[in-house]
Amino acid sequence: MRTFVAAAFALALGASSFITSARASEPGLASFGGVAWRVQTGGMVRSTPAFAGGTLYAGSNDGNLYALDASDGAIRWKYDTGARITSRVVAAGAAVYVQTQTGKIVAVDAANGTLRWQRQTGADAPLAWGYESGDFWASSPAIANGVLAVGSGDGSVYALDAATGAILWKTQTGGRVRATPAIAGDTVYAGSFDGKLYALNLRDGAVKWTYSTTGTTLDSSKFGYDRRSIQSSPVVANGTVFFGARDGFVYAIDAATGTLRWRYDHKISWINTTLAIDGGMVYDGSSDKQFVQALDESTGAERWRTPDGTMTLVWSSPVVWGNALFDADWNARVVAIDKTNGHVLWTDRLGWQRILSSVVVAGDRLFYGSDDGGIYALKLSRGPGLRRAVFFDPAYAKASTVAGGQIIETYFEHRSYAPLDAPKLAAFLTARIGDRTPSVVVFAQDVVPDKALLRRYLDAGGKVVWLGNPPLVFPLDLQGNGDPLAIDRKAAGAYLGVSFERSNFDAAMSHVTPTGVAWGVNAVGSAIWPADPHTVSTVLALDEDGLAAAWVKNYGGAPGTGFVRIPAYGGFDGTPLNLANVQFAAEYLPAR
Repeated sequence: MRTFVAAAFALALGASSFITSARASEPGLASFGGVAWRVQTGGMVRSTPAFAGGTLYAGSNDGNLYALDASDGAIRWKYDTGARITSRVVAAGAAVYVQTQTGKIVAVDAANGTLRWQRQTGADAPLAWGYESGDFWASSPAIANGVLAVGSGDGSVYALDAATGAILWKTQTGGRVRATPAIAGDTVYAGSFDGKLYALNLRDGAVKWTYSTTGTTLDSSKFGYDRRSIQSSPVVANGTVFFGARDGFVYAIDAATGTLRWRYDHKISWINTTLAIDGGMVYDGSSDKQFVQALDESTGAERWRTPDGTMTLVWSSPVVWGNALFDADWNARVVAIDKTNGHVLWTDRLGWQRILSSVVVAGDRLFYGSDDGGIYALKLSRGPGLRRAVFFDPAYAKASTVAGGQIIETYFEHRSYAPLDAPKLAAFLTARIGDRTPSVVVFAQDVVPDKALLRRYLDAGGKVVWLGNPPLVFPLDLQGNGDPLAIDRKAAGAYLGVSFERSNFDAAMSHVTPTGVAWGVNAVGSAIWPADPHTVSTVLALDEDGLAAAWVKNYGGAPGTGFVRIPAYGGFDGTPLNLANVQFAAEYLPAR
């Protein structure tokens, strides 16, 4: 827990939402296939989205509930709740339900975003210690047989009529209820900040039993961090209630009697994630221990855990989909894991902002929200995933005009891009020409060791992200020798099939096009060597002279492939672009 306390000064936390495990109709759908789209909101997105009928419903700390076309991210409607949406979004029938951090429960029409009803719960109950951190997520609604069960910061569990919002009953606990209740049969199970799990009668809210965790015996003030609260949402499977707690234990409780079946000790580390139950295994994520693990459902014995360094703090909830387990962490990483043995299949890390939303998988899309305010859709592939690489070779440093090439190479290497020098680049391009596996190479240097091979790669459907001067525009050798003023616009144009006849090394300010925004380009600045926009396939940014400062030239491959030029400098000052946006453009592969 000490790691968390140190990190809390710089990073904010959120509670895990209730996620049930699901199986894919095609278990092989697990490879990383690139980025499908991103939508920027006006606040952090810690609310877990919901998918229903081709629409992704997502809440944001900007107060808006968004309905997005799941295929391309287009906004169908949005509804302003007036407060941060911090619960998971629940789509049930013709309505979408959320709770705000201020305790307002809202039902919105799923088709048009109009308000159906809203219900305000009471003021937050006082905290037992007073310095509990990470209280950033509200309880999410659970719905069964027309009854909506939800916890509140006022310490109560509510049952509402799902159609009207009328209160059917409420039961007081001894602390804030941030965990999402679970409904199984005639019982509602809910964890509270008082460290107890409650089993309530669905009909009238009467308490059937309570289970007191070890946290109820601990004084948080003696530790300097919360050791009592239950923020993990319970999951019921095979007559057992499973949940985690801030006392450092994963619990398995008999659903009928409230007696302990087993518990697993994380040695103080918080377990805020909602557990996933699948195939006799219990999957959870550990905060300060920084791993995802699998426990035997019957005994609680550990079967595997992810290797050290795979994850950082884990607050997002694991989701089972086919043969894969998906989760995310504070280091902005989405991680795909082989659920049978814990081996990491792939990771994707866009930017630096933490992920506290849990992922949602539907068809060939994986959705999540980020503290950067973005709602993301990743593509999943049944075959080989997107092969990512970055080229940097110190031997060619004198020939490159890209500032900070080594920094760029390091950035991408830390994000699952294979580092390539010139020999490895040749081998990578040759292999991709042969197998046609989807791939992208980010060039941290504007150097082409083998011009013919690179063009063959592009013609074979490859993708290159180019950050410097257009290749061949300066006739220098690979050691930087030659006349730097002997500009050859025709050679550069002939090589790429793009005209540079109207361009020069004079810097001109530019603005990003709507298509450029979709590609993740947020700014280009004063770029040089723009292209004739009529000769490129896609314009990402136009300068003040009407030339394409950032652009894509497609050579017959899938959408999103080809030569992508995003200048990594603003004129001659060497100011780099946001590399997170360059990475987004590298991984962006829109639907056909």
